[in-house]
Amino acid sequence: MLIDIHTHTISLSNAVSIRNFSDNFDSIPDNILFSAGLHPWFLQRTTAAQLVKELEKLLTNDRMLAVGECGLDKSCTTDINFQKEVFVAQIKIAKKYEKPLVVHCVRSFDEVIQLLDMEEFKLPVVFHGFNKSMELAKKLITKNYFLSFGKELLKPSISEVFQSIPSDNFLLETDDADNSIEEIYNAAAKLRNQSLGELERQIHKNAKSFFSKNLFSLDYQTNQKVK
Repeated sequence: MLIDIHTHTISLSNAVSIRNFSDNFDSIPDNILFSAGLHPWFLQRTTAAQLVKELEKLLTNDRMLAVGECGLDKSCTTDINFQKEVFVAQIKIAKKYEKPLVVHCVRSFDEVIQLLDMEEFKLPVVFHGFNKSMELAKKLITKNYFLSFGKELLKPSISEVFQSIPSDNFLLETDDADNSIEEIYNAAAKLRNQSLGELERQIHKNAKSFFSKNLFSLDYQTNQKVK
């Protein structure tokens, strides 16, 4: 069974897909697995506090598997100090409800790590859509963070980095790409010189570790269960 740990689209495959939401929390379907968080691109001072409260209410839903995507992004116009405030608020509620974090990070890796350390966040963290350097990948893995890869695997620039990632530290996603999770898995298997079955088993193990087994105790769209 393929696992797409982060997507913004409705899956047309039989994969286990964790849909991500950054707003309209009251309209999340009741038959899906999902993550939810306040994305730095869309933060507004007038609504952030209320949205954090709404986000925390969602955490009583056992189908919400992670907080995020949330994080810091220096490429957007949102004030970086305000981004930090909202990110810390989400770290705190993820810690309170023992949920992992899906992190969006652009040109802010040192600051994200600093805030995670400051809040003593010991639960799993994944940096999604990773497409950075070998040096940064090693730094994040030293902290035992997960790196999630998607359409980046279809580009030669990231192949060496992906091939170097320890087996226990990576996940796969589609994010907002048009590419299917099957394409991502096929590219990943080829780069790591694995059979598709071997890769599926590894991602199953890693997802189980990241989601603290919650993913595997629930029904989802296909009415199947991952054993």
